[in-house]
Amino acid sequence: MMKRTDFTKNLFLELLDMEVHRLWLIAGSTLAGAAVAYLVAVALITPQYEASATLYVHTDHHGNSKCVGTYSVIIQSDTVLSQVAKQSELGYTAAQLAEMVTVAAVDGTEVLQITISNTNPEHAQSLANTFLSVAPGELIRVVKATAVETVSEAALPVEPISPNYPLHMLIGAIAGLLVSAGMVSLKAVLLHL
Repeated sequence: MMKRTDFTKNLFLELLDMEVHRLWLIAGSTLAGAAVAYLVAVALITPQYEASATLYVHTDHHGNSKCVGTYSVIIQSDTVLSQVAKQSELGYTAAQLAEMVTVAAVDGTEVLQITISNTNPEHAQSLANTFLSVAPGELIRVVKATAVETVSEAALPVEPISPNYPLHMLIGAIAGLLVSAGMVSLKAVLLHL
């Protein structure tokens, strides 16, 4: 009668032997998983582009972090969004722009970064730069800023920020590897039952 440890040892050695002999299946499944994940990402995920512009607001309240939050709210207000929608002439509504725009301080400074995410890189750039022309007047009007300076205009984004094709392919490859290795191992176990 075979001892339990001998059975486990023999099963492990057979699993290892089977895995080595089925390496072509495992490698092929890994590559197929990566290819399928890439194709799914290309077919189902619309690329998103980001364009960012920055500005600096001169006020008597230097160093006040609450002011930066206030500027962000003003830049994302319906008043500014409506003006940007109209001035850009790209056919977006204020509500659509609200979904595309984020405003944040750059590394805790008083420099504000206005970022637009859009499926069209030219629209992302144009909208970010339109915010630069609309926001200063509204900031000066509302917070009585002494001046608003453009630090940098938005550049045309070249690469999409999403989807992340290498990450999707890695996930697909890992899934293919796990499925194929699992199937080979399951077959070995079932043969011993």
